[in-house]
Amino acid sequence: MIMGKEDLRKVVFSIMYPQFRPGLSEEEQRRLDENTRERYGYFHKWVTVEEQSPQSGRFYDKTVALVEDVETGKLYKVDTELMKFKD
Repeated sequence: MIMGKEDLRKVVFSIMYPQFRPGLSEEEQRRLDENTRERYGYFHKWVTVEEQSPQSGRFYDKTVALVEDVETGKLYKVDTELMKFKD
């Protein structure tokens, strides 16, 4: 069964957690603002990714959302804390 966009759940998301980083160049600040801005998208599915703990160096599995950006059609793996379902 093929799903269309009307079958997918709508979400609001961002790519990165907001950060305060003084001393950035104008270009670096622009990129940071772009990555932390609110976007609209379509939730496709939950996926598991492997991440490494900065404290222990051990690897662990993490569940993230696969989300399609409405504006660009690009797919992102989004942390669950950075996404909200709109329906």
